[in-house]
Amino acid sequence: METFILILTRALLGLLLTTIANEIIEYLSFKNLPEAKGEFYNCLNNIEFDDNIQIDKESLYAFLNDIRESYVSGNLPPINTSKEVMKFIGMFGDLTLNKISKELMNSKGEQTSSIKKDLNICCTMFHERLFVVEEPILTINNDIVAMALKRYDSAVIMLYDCFKKYGCLPHINERKLNHDSFRESTIRNLKYVISKTSTPQYMVNVVRTFLFGNNPIEFGKYCSAAYYTLITLVENHSLVCSG
Repeated sequence: METFILILTRALLGLLLTTIANEIIEYLSFKNLPEAKGEFYNCLNNIEFDDNIQIDKESLYAFLNDIRESYVSGNLPPINTSKEVMKFIGMFGDLTLNKISKELMNSKGEQTSSIKKDLNICCTMFHERLFVVEEPILTINNDIVAMALKRYDSAVIMLYDCFKKYGCLPHINERKLNHDSFRESTIRNLKYVISKTSTPQYMVNVVRTFLFGNNPIEFGKYCSAAYYTLITLVENHSLVCSG
């Protein structure tokens, strides 16, 4: 009976923490969306498309709203973003370089490959900007490291369930996730962030690299960003789990 209760408690905690992960991922991507859309629009304007292409900013922003929702829901792997963008831009005209750029590219060829490369850069910029995390809030009355240690076990369960939602588990080193070295790495890098010798973005990348190695699992960044956010939230934040 005791074992069943422990399993049930963990399952319920997992459901609760998965909800928290969803809320954090939704919060980060929505908060960062205006800046991400602006940077994406400016990036596209630096690509020398055919002169007849005039991308409507309002339509583009509505399209990017849908892209964000597709990311969060897990329905669109970030690696496929450029394909969706090419379809969208194709509605505005011929998806090729302008006349001058075509002439410059004649000796090199592969003008379409050049566009795809530039689009991939813009898409990567957009995706990464959506999941920029915040500096921890430091006050006299809070101890970020102590809160992180208190919340660590729950945060790891949340991280596991988040990886499960986005299909990352086949690529993760689960032994590392459950090893003391992950806790030690978390606290060590958190101290670097607090002392300003490192950045929150670097810590998120450390978490992802620690668990996935060099395997570039893009969905893993969502969960790593949620993990960092959960362990650094102040106690009275609405997203914080009391466990």
